[in-house]
Amino acid sequence: MKFKVTNNENVSTVFLNGEIDMDIADDVREIVFPLIDSGKEVHLNLKDVQYMDSSGISVIIESNQRAREKKY
Repeated sequence: MKFKVTNNENVSTVFLNGEIDMDIADDVREIVFPLIDSGKEVHLNLKDVQYMDSSGISVIIESNQRAREKKY
């Protein structure tokens, strides 16, 4: 998996590509969670993700829950 982060004012967009599976899910969390914790609005661009298993979907759900808990 490769990624790129762009910032535009208070919005960070994380562009992910490749496969997001059990081996990569923690890496995605390490990218996304600090952005959420910093108060940024985070967009995930999954256009170039060829495969995602349930652990990848879990990262998306956890990211959403984390942002809601912080009321962002």
